[in-house]
Amino acid sequence: MATVPFATEVKAEVASTVASAAFESNAPLADSPMEDILVKGRVVDAQTGEPMPFVNVALMRPTDTVFMRGATTDFNGRFTIEEVTVGDYLMKASFVG
Repeated sequence: MATVPFATEVKAEVASTVASAAFESNAPLADSPMEDILVKGRVVDAQTGEPMPFVNVALMRPTDTVFMRGATTDFNGRFTIEEVTVGDYLMKASFVG
């Protein structure tokens, strides 16, 4: 399995706070379409840059927004979603508070 640098920034409205999910990871690139990948990232507050703990991060099918996989951020705002099938997804970040 190859590793490819992956960096992007996604702005998402989380409750009434605008947060930024900055993905600063090396995402493994699948050798075949049937191989699963690992998605890692970090969620930070867009205004302060502070990490956001306990945020739920969900991957959903873009066609009908059915939940596929997800994770919760740790104290540093980091999350890992394992066993993700290669494809297109919508990503949603949400929290209570």
